[in-house]
This record gives sequence, structure tokens and C-alpha cells, in this order.
Amino acid sequence: MKKYIVEKLQSYIDGNNIPWHMPGHKRKGFGNMAEDTAIKNIISAVHHIDVTEVYGLDDLHMPEGMIAKSQEELARVYNTFASYYLVNGSTCGIMTAIAACCRRDDGKVVHNIIVARNCHKSVINAAELLGVEPIYIEPKKVSLADENGHEYPDQFYGDIDLEKLEKLCRENTDISAMVITSPTYEGIISDIKEISNIVHRHGIPLIVDEAHGAHLPFMQKSASAIGLGADLVVQSLHKTMPAMTQTALIHVVNSHLDESVRKYKSMFMSSSPSYVMLCSMELAVCWGADYDYRPYLTRLESYRNKISQLKNITLLKTACYDLSRIVIEADVHGFVMEEELRKSGIICEMSGTHYVVLISTPFDSEEDFEYLYEVLSRIDSQLSLGQLGADVPAEEKIEETKNRIRALLGTRAKNNIYVYPPGSYIVVKGEVIAQNHIDMLLSYADSRKEIRGLGQ
Repeated sequence: MKKYIVEKLQSYIDGNNIPWHMPGHKRKGFGNMAEDTAIKNIISAVHHIDVTEVYGLDDLHMPEGMIAKSQEELARVYNTFASYYLVNGSTCGIMTAIAACCRRDDGKVVHNIIVARNCHKSVINAAELLGVEPIYIEPKKVSLADENGHEYPDQFYGDIDLEKLEKLCRENTDISAMVITSPTYEGIISDIKEISNIVHRHGIPLIVDEAHGAHLPFMQKSASAIGLGADLVVQSLHKTMPAMTQTALIHVVNSHLDESVRKYKSMFMSSSPSYVMLCSMELAVCWGADYDYRPYLTRLESYRNKISQLKNITLLKTACYDLSRIVIEADVHGFVMEEELRKSGIICEMSGTHYVVLISTPFDSEEDFEYLYEVLSRIDSQLSLGQLGADVPAEEKIEETKNRIRALLGTRAKNNIYVYPPGSYIVVKGEVIAQNHIDMLLSYADSRKEIRGLGQ
């Protein structure tokens, strides 16, 4: 992939261009205005390339030059009808996609949308903003079992139940789109091809939140929704690719949606897009298009096999999953495992009730993997000796939280209730709180997760 944005911006920076315009740092950094620190120096370096829409560059909202050419390259690399850079994260992409599908070619606005229950909160927020009514489908639940036979039922959501989906499509004839998350936070990938076949038979476009799968088109192509029938795909480049936080892409596979996507992404995205982020995204995609993932996959497989040999630790493995997502199960609360790893300097992406999630990328070295294995081996020995998490004392604060949760049974939620990460709503504002909600919330409370939205 050609580096149109990077090369053009470099040429501009190297030229004799004196900025009598925004941004206020005037590309000069802080100079001697503050103490000399690593962070100050890094920010000053970023200031040097942080420009705005000036003569000779381009405008993300009306691209005609370097950005237009770069986005054409994106579409070629991803084999889509069109692909667009987003500087407001996947949240912007999700809102754009839902808005683009709500208005049909005949001008009719369709206010119902099928939503997988494990969707990110941005889906529900977008529905509320757009006046769209979610019709929920509950994905299959995934149960865990460790090497010692301990079972933990219904730990998190997995792939979509195809029979439930077919029934839902037959019963609801006025649907604007379906939104699903694949891969999930735990790395489970749904059967996108079959899901798309079902919804398309009913005239429903499929939006896939592939925020955690930006690497799939390069590493595990057969698992990416882009080539499996999805109409719109949203990816967070920063989650698993070497791009800055808040960078994302929206891929248009269905050409009929392109005009609406272009319209709404300009509504939801900042009118001052960052050229630093644009460069970061272009470089990340260029890297992905050229990078040979095979040595990384070999290293990953080797260490997954080594970790799987431990006595008390199990790695999640389902029918179709993201090979780079490391989900570690053990007969101990997830927060206990997370804390033990943190003591050794290993910071997890998140902890669940009886598992932790680690995100791996090719930027994890052989030494990184070896150190992770050494730490897990030590934890495994502690588990064998009953020295880890055998007696987690009850905390008064936890019991207070659990009492508040029990008192919510049968009431109507005044707020969206969720834990972050993963950021999926357990209870949506306005829902009647049922026993299954209570059970899930109590489980999260036992796992020391911070539950948001309990203030009723």
C-alpha cells in the first residue's frame, strides 16, 4: 500500500511553511516552557507534525488529494467497495453504520434493529440518539471448565444462535439492520457467512462490529466479516494494530450504502480530523498489508501449547476464535489471577469471573512470551499448593453492592447497567430487571468488578 498521506505530510513539514493558523502550538512544541520530561518531549515531537486543513494538504470530509488516494488504496487492500478513515473511534463508525441503514432508498425510515445482546454500549447509545428500537437476540453462552473438572456455566456470550435469528427475522418484518459483535472481547468469532445468508433472505443488511478484529484481514482472513457477507464492517485499528488510540475504519461492502455512510460519517466525526491519527492509520494498514504473520503465528502456537500443558490453567478454545486472543481460565476468581499477574508486571486487558483476557500482537517478542509463561508457571504451582485465592475475604463494600443489586429485582432500570471492560450493557435503561440480570450482576460483584449504573 502506498503512503500517500505520510509522504505528502512529510513534504509539507520539510517545506518552508510558517503556520499563522491553528493549532495553537504552531508546530513548535513546548521548547523551554516546561521542565524536560520524556512525555513533554514526545508531545513536542507530535506537535511538529500536527497540522490542519491548509493549502496543499487535504480534508477528510471532502477528500480530493492525498486522503482520497489513500482511501482508494484502503479499498483495494481490503477488497471493499469503499473504506474510510475515522478519527472518533469505532463508536463513530457504529453510529454511522446504523444511521446509514435506517433510511432506505425510498426515503422510508425504519426504526427497528436487531441487536446482539453482547453489543458494545455504543450500539445502544446510537439507537437512542437515532430513535431506533433495538430487538435483542441473545447469543449462545460459553461455559468454562478447568483442568481439574471445575465447571463455571454461562461465563460470557459467544456466537449467534442461527435458529433464534431465523425465527426473529420471520416474526419481525420491519427491520433496518442487524448489528453483531465478532470477534467478541474474548475472541469468539460468529458464523458471519450463515448469519448474513439469513438476514439477507429477509432483506436486512448486516453490520459487524469487528472492533477487536482489525488484524483479521491480514492474519486470519477467513474469519474477517469483510469477505463473509457483511454489508458494513467497523474496525478499531488501535486495538490490535500498530495505530494510535481512537483510530478506526469503516468498510463499505454493500455499494448501495456508500452514499449514506459518507453522509453520516461527516455528521458524527469531528470537523477537525487529526493528521497525526491519519498518518498513524495509513502506516498501520501499510504495515499489515506487508507483514508476514506466519512467524508470529508459529510463536503464538508454540506458547499456547506450552501454557496448555500447565496443570491448573486452561486456555479458551472454541470452534472459531481469534488465535491471538489469550483467555486464561483457572479455579480462582479472575480478579485474583489478574492481581497476581500484575504483581509481576503483566497487565491484563480485563478479568472476568473466572478468567482473564490478554491481547497478543506481533509486537510481543519471544522474550515477552517466555516471561508470560514463566509467570503463569509460578501461578500454576501456587494453585497446586492452594496458595492462591483459596480464601478471599468478604468485603463490606462488596456485600453492600450485592444488597443493592438484590433490591433491584422487578424494578425498571433508570440507567444502563454495565461493567467496563467489556462495555456491553447487562441491563438497558427502561428494562425490567429480571432474575437472570440479578444473577449476572451478583457474579460480577463477587468478582470485584466495578458495576456502573447501579445508582437508580
